[in-house]
Amino acid sequence: MNLRGLLAGMVMLASAFAALAMKPTQYMAKQHPIDLQALIPEHLGDWAIEKAPTIAQINPEIQEKINRIYSQLVQRTYVNKTGQRIMLSIAYGGDQSDALRVHRPEVCYGAQGFSIGQQSMDHLKIGQTNLPVKRMIAVMGERVEPITYWMTVGEKVALTGWQHKMMQLSYGANRVVPDGMVFRVSAIGRDAEASFKYQEDFLSQLYTSLPSVSRSRIFGS
Repeated sequence: MNLRGLLAGMVMLASAFAALAMKPTQYMAKQHPIDLQALIPEHLGDWAIEKAPTIAQINPEIQEKINRIYSQLVQRTYVNKTGQRIMLSIAYGGDQSDALRVHRPEVCYGAQGFSIGQQSMDHLKIGQTNLPVKRMIAVMGERVEPITYWMTVGEKVALTGWQHKMMQLSYGANRVVPDGMVFRVSAIGRDAEASFKYQEDFLSQLYTSLPSVSRSRIFGS
């Protein structure tokens, strides 16, 4: 019995040391810091930031919850020369471990009373990137808002919870705690096809405007 107890203790001790050795200790947010407000230009080709946006993006209560979750939040409205508007929202967190969960637009919009319909997965050719995205349409009363979004874990795009978890584990195997973000663009309009085309044009202009070294943080690698 003493020998068995000794062996069991040794196994438990070895497991504890192995768990400690595998614990992620390198934070991507510290190794490669990013300032999204400074990184995202105010002018993107034909698009320019609207200084006094006329479209409300999110209610204050939801805004407060998001501010507690994320370390950076960019919310802007851009307008082009023909008067088309694109709303941009980027929610960034420096720790994509289990302690920080991404705030999906389905949850955010649903909490504000929107009904969510016509959800689909798609791929957009943005610059040199074949970008996987999720598209959906949020509706509340007369407001119809086609939305395109994706999430990142480190420099990888994740659209599902399973993808998010697998990428998190992949970084963790290298003892890295990845950062991540939810990147969303949307527009107000009943013509969803036209809205999605404007969103794609906006994203292409953004890709071109970003420094090449920063593109993978936004669009994935």
